[in-house]
Amino acid sequence: MKHSESKPFSQGNFYGFNLLRVFIIFVVIFSMNIVEVTAQLKIYVNTDLEGISGVFNFTQTREKGTPDNIQACEYFMDDLAAVIRGLRDGGATEVVVLDGHGNQAVIPHLMVPGATYITGRPRAGAGNLSLLDSSFSAMVMVGFHAMMGTPDGVLNHTQSSK
Repeated sequence: MKHSESKPFSQGNFYGFNLLRVFIIFVVIFSMNIVEVTAQLKIYVNTDLEGISGVFNFTQTREKGTPDNIQACEYFMDDLAAVIRGLRDGGATEVVVLDGHGNQAVIPHLMVPGATYITGRPRAGAGNLSLLDSSFSAMVMVGFHAMMGTPDGVLNHTQSSK
């Protein structure tokens, strides 16, 4: 009787092994397409007024309710709306906006949907970082000015604009 020895990598077994590998790879790739990615992308948006498009004079930022201030706050809301839409389009699942300007810049009737707004005074927490915690993936800073003494820094100041 002739004894036939099975070789682990004989041509027949090698093709079977490759077929099994292809099948496993197919199942993994197919499964990846079915599984919905549910990663949360929570973004904190910290804002100020002096660095907003069109804001170039302290008369626009210091005295609440003046025509210059109202226009500056409208510019602010336009820039903020663009940021919120961009974050949402980019995959942000939650956007929290802090109105960080001293006398407040958010105009309620111009708030775009898709964000939670923190505005008004007084507010609990650590000033401009109230509610910021490790649940956020990132912080975006919008409308911030240069620090005091920055050459050619538009409306440069530190803490107080006066």
